[in-house]
Amino acid sequence: MAKYWKISPGPGGSNWEDWLKKSYCVLYDWKEQPYFDKINTNLKNKYRSSEEFFEKAGYKGGLKNDWRQQLKTFVWDITVGDYIFAYKKGSFVGWGKIEEKTGEYYYDDEGHKRNVEWIEFSPALNLEGTELIKKLAVRSAGTIKNIDDYRGEINNLIRKKGLNIL
Repeated sequence: MAKYWKISPGPGGSNWEDWLKKSYCVLYDWKEQPYFDKINTNLKNKYRSSEEFFEKAGYKGGLKNDWRQQLKTFVWDITVGDYIFAYKKGSFVGWGKIEEKTGEYYYDDEGHKRNVEWIEFSPALNLEGTELIKKLAVRSAGTIKNIDDYRGEINNLIRKKGLNIL
């Protein structure tokens, strides 16, 4: 079954317009990090699996701030057929489906990427008052989060807007 993912287009959703225009999503701004030399490449070419990535990339710190988890999710967990929702300041601003071939993970000089044909919610899909927003409105929610547990709530919000996208 296809999974639902929340992804933030940069801090506070600041890169949404760029993502929409370029039809992609990207994990970037890692160059300042001390572990950059371990991730500035196509991770699927460098590591045979997410387990090998975790083992060889190394990390000293708590699970809550483990940067490897975001990369693992983006590279290995999101798969063809999954739906991703772009999150910006308490709302979903767009959605897309990871399509075969065009949505496969790749790496270039901008960062870790997937191409996405975004469909913009206009106006944005406000998540105020939902159970989902309680989960997303915490700092530890991170850039990427699996939101399968809220599938019914998301589908209801979309239907209330008069849309039938999924």
